[in-house]
Amino acid sequence: MIRALRWLWLVLPPGWAVAAFFLPYLLYEALRLWMELRVFGTGPRFESDVLGPPTYLIVATCVAYGGFRAIAFHPLFRPEYCKWLELTRWTDRKPLPAGPIHLVVQDLVVIGLLLALMHTWGMAILQAILAFAFVYQLLLVIPLWVTGLRWRSYAILFVLGAAIWQSQNAAAVVTIVAALYPFTYLSLRRSLERFPWQLPDWWPRLEVKPDATREDRKPGRKYLGWPYDLLQPLRPRWRIRLCDGTAASVLLGWWVYAGLSHVSDFERDSPLPLAWFLIFGAIAWRAVLYCGNYWWPISLWGRLWTGRWIIPRYDRVLVAPILALAVLFFGPVVMRFLHVGIPLQAAVTVALIAWILMNMGPKLIVWQLTGGHRIHPGTADKRLFVKL
Repeated sequence: MIRALRWLWLVLPPGWAVAAFFLPYLLYEALRLWMELRVFGTGPRFESDVLGPPTYLIVATCVAYGGFRAIAFHPLFRPEYCKWLELTRWTDRKPLPAGPIHLVVQDLVVIGLLLALMHTWGMAILQAILAFAFVYQLLLVIPLWVTGLRWRSYAILFVLGAAIWQSQNAAAVVTIVAALYPFTYLSLRRSLERFPWQLPDWWPRLEVKPDATREDRKPGRKYLGWPYDLLQPLRPRWRIRLCDGTAASVLLGWWVYAGLSHVSDFERDSPLPLAWFLIFGAIAWRAVLYCGNYWWPISLWGRLWTGRWIIPRYDRVLVAPILALAVLFFGPVVMRFLHVGIPLQAAVTVALIAWILMNMGPKLIVWQLTGGHRIHPGTADKRLFVKL
């Protein structure tokens, strides 16, 4: 018995996470039993009319478990574990000491136990299994992309978009998700073969270190003070390659089309304000990223007074946000005139805006070091200013 528990515990989340699931489930079951005995006298009426079966709780648990299995055992998300594996000269021919990343028999047992707690059978069980498999493969895209397998990551995301597109057809979704797993598994093996990884420069900045002190959580680079922080030649190179920007734009448009292709007109209109808010936010973020600390060389009044209404060396940075706004306002109008369907309108509009914001120049570091602008502190912390 103890050996079986140890065997199963290899893939289980921490004890507090298991308790976080069982506590609301047991409270639900106790309330259901009390209502059956004291109020209704029949379980089915209570389940259908009052609370319903714990289907959503178990499906949500399958989603959380899929995310846990994709991230918790991966060395990329555990820096100390990753460093220890490098020191021990670990290779992909050996099992990972902390636990397997790929799916194992224990996962079937855990999912089976969760499904056994359901009160309903049929589509609810299929939804729970698909939710686990979908989230597991979706989150595995992150370590695959960071470790250099970018095109495999894009392929997985494209196929998962097809699963969303066919979400009304259960057989098609099962076929797509099941057929994708061998490719995901082989991609994971390929990623582990490349260990130790050459990680991007920006990845260590995103690492979460729970045991770090307050001093350790401070930014890694040393501040030079205003204005030398914005004049230093060594700075983070946040660069998006043209191929990555194009692939990400196409994928974003594909997912938008897949999500809107099987919903009614009313359901499409309901999230419209949120979609506009997110698109405006992305355009504003691009403008602030470039112009937050780099203002035009003369004021607006100076432009009008001197007749320099357009300053090419500076205004070139505003072309991308203005073009994105033009696509947002006029793109759907033109496609509606061409009798293009609403899902395709939204997909093309989002893909074009994403491509413009990610790929259209100038490059950020070139603009910061050679642009025709004047440097402004903006919202910088005045405590970092150099006092003369």
